[in-house]
Amino acid sequence: MSKTQMRSKKRQNQMKQHGSLSKMSGKVSKINNHQMTNKPLSNMENISVRTVDAKILKNDDLILDIRSHIQHGFIALKQPHWHIESADVDPKTFIKDFALDGKKTLYIICNSGHQSIEKARAFIQAGFKNVASVIGGMNAAKSAGLSMIEHPMGYIQKQVPLTAGIGILIGLIGGMMISGWFYLLPFMIGMGLITWGITGECTIEKILKYMPWNQNKKM
Repeated sequence: MSKTQMRSKKRQNQMKQHGSLSKMSGKVSKINNHQMTNKPLSNMENISVRTVDAKILKNDDLILDIRSHIQHGFIALKQPHWHIESADVDPKTFIKDFALDGKKTLYIICNSGHQSIEKARAFIQAGFKNVASVIGGMNAAKSAGLSMIEHPMGYIQKQVPLTAGIGILIGLIGGMMISGWFYLLPFMIGMGLITWGITGECTIEKILKYMPWNQNKKM
């Protein structure tokens, strides 16, 4: 075999080897991209807030609000929906309890649309694929003008930490500058907050309900 033929054969072998490496690199790249996005193999649908409008939803479809109890207490969708905090939602239990067989669509909504994506993936991994994450969450729903219910209790709950903070400051400043009796105020507020955490009943909240600025709050 001549030197020219030997060089030609060597070049062909190198080209084949390079081609195999290129194909292999392409496969690795695809795998790495899939791992980085952390998306399930099944397609997950992302749906605009308009889709959760009562006129569009079928009777057997479900809306699941996974925001915190406080967030849901401030404002919620007017459409019938279920509210369970994200940490308490177990997809397998939910699928069983609500007899999700694929005919119903489950729309998951959170505050901004991020948690709902993760929870929708969890439902897909649990075997239920007819699930959708609402793009933009409640923030987008409010901006789009969807019907909402604003709970008066939500506004009162916002006032609780503000009232407690002001009361503690007054008690501390009053105790240092006027009389030691003022120290009873932050002590009483602290005991009230501990009771709230244990029993779920807040004395400050009950008092605030009777304040004049909370009497005529519209729903």
